[in-house]
Amino acid sequence: MLFRSIMELLWCWRSDTVVPLLEKRKSSSEIYFFDGYAQNIEAYYHYFDKLFLLVLDRSAVERRLAARASGDWGKDPAELRQSLEDLEPYQHKLQTAGAISIDAALPLDQVVSRLLAHVANG
Repeated sequence: MLFRSIMELLWCWRSDTVVPLLEKRKSSSEIYFFDGYAQNIEAYYHYFDKLFLLVLDRSAVERRLAARASGDWGKDPAELRQSLEDLEPYQHKLQTAGAISIDAALPLDQVVSRLLAHVANG
């Protein structure tokens, strides 16, 4: 499956770029948030104090991708299908790693409040 192989190459974090940022974070008193997902993210879990999973069901993901104005990803049927196929394995992978799940269907201010409450509680 060529599409899948290309996606695995494109959605990987490059150690030469990411590790210096993560190392800098370790020596800082500032709070850093890294957003997104990469196929090789498990290799970097040990750099993070906490992992968060913003949870959406399939229909919400489909609606949001169709309505988003910030990019075209997911509007193509093959991309949408790939996003929906990857959703459950992605969520399961992060939950298995101990990620804190937050319902991303809530209003944005509530999502942010819940995330920040977990950060504040160490």
